[in-house]
Amino acid sequence: MNGRSFIKDSYSLRKKLKQLDVEDHLIQISYDIRQLYPSVPVQDCINITRLELNNDKTLKDRTKWKPNQIVNLLNICIEETHFFDYRGNIWTQTDGLAIGKSISGALTDIYMNWYEREYIFNPSKNKFIPFCWERQKDDVYCLRQFGREIMINSSNI
Repeated sequence: MNGRSFIKDSYSLRKKLKQLDVEDHLIQISYDIRQLYPSVPVQDCINITRLELNNDKTLKDRTKWKPNQIVNLLNICIEETHFFDYRGNIWTQTDGLAIGKSISGALTDIYMNWYEREYIFNPSKNKFIPFCWERQKDDVYCLRQFGREIMINSSNI
């Protein structure tokens, strides 16, 4: 799922940055979202996914499945994640999305796209909208105004 900040690779980022007219008062920031998959709140992610599916006008053209049916399958896929270590012990992941599950990447993208719309690009919740915000999974390149202290106080990544 490609959101507003989606960057395919470093070549795409370079191409996008070449098109910007960067002013002197902007500062460059590089974020790495720590432990992205395990940090995604699963129930929030499922609710956001349900909302996105319900609002998708083209869903019925792409599948016969209803949003609730898809969400039920997602719950089955991410409900329990078990791992074993080299000693044969079995562990259950209790928080976040599993790094090794194929569905985790798509769900993380859905969650991050929502998060960015809700908090990064929303002027009613963020008075320091970045001049540039480009993300590839958990890596973010940002250009924004003002000083470091305002940036740290206004962003909770």
